[in-house]
Amino acid sequence: MQKKQETLREELLQPKDVRLLEEADWALPAVRLAVTYTTVEKTTMDILMKMILLTLKQLPVDNGSEIAGLLGVEPLFVDDLLLMMERDGLALNKNGWSITEKGIDQLEAGLYIHAEEQVKSVLTYCPLLQEFYEDAALPAESGASGLFRCAPDTGPPETDSVPRDGLASILAAALETDNTENRAKVISGITEITVVGTSAIPCFEYRLYNESKDMLFARVWNTAAKQWDGRLEEIILAEERTAWRKQYKL
Repeated sequence: MQKKQETLREELLQPKDVRLLEEADWALPAVRLAVTYTTVEKTTMDILMKMILLTLKQLPVDNGSEIAGLLGVEPLFVDDLLLMMERDGLALNKNGWSITEKGIDQLEAGLYIHAEEQVKSVLTYCPLLQEFYEDAALPAESGASGLFRCAPDTGPPETDSVPRDGLASILAAALETDNTENRAKVISGITEITVVGTSAIPCFEYRLYNESKDMLFARVWNTAAKQWDGRLEEIILAEERTAWRKQYKL
């Protein structure tokens, strides 16, 4: 943490007309959310699956062995795919095998949409900024001297107030890292959100003065976002810029 602060300080003081007035570190209040959601995986339909569905669409079939004979493949491969397609609603085994409307739709699209899966994740949420981050907690060695002075003491948020759009976006972004041209997993729904604890995000604040422009400004490094946080800077300046003029005799 100390090394990172030194690096940031050096970056800010590169312009010769910028002077550091004061620096501080504090923790941004946050909560840890356990989120239960469902995902759907979409894959490019392989040739054998297409041929099986086309066969079911055109012919009455009693069992997988008949399809295997028509297509010249091992019955075991056909049986496995039939069971998978029955599970996911593409085929129906009732007095013989047949294709469903869902199967026809996916065959025409060339996409196999797998059954929904339920997933659980824990995220860090900052109510003040209404931002989500990968699960992060205040490291014991961070040395933060206290909580952010401009944050209202409102306690943990009601889960109904958690913005679903922002939550879905960060969950989707995590899924997209593993997506490929032939395989994509997407969020299909958020089923439950539970507050499982409090957290705190270390932030580094630098109060600066540009002598040539006679301008006071602040920079805040948000360690959870891993970048400068303009919104926190705006909050600080809106409340304290005038007082800084007197405090630092500028």
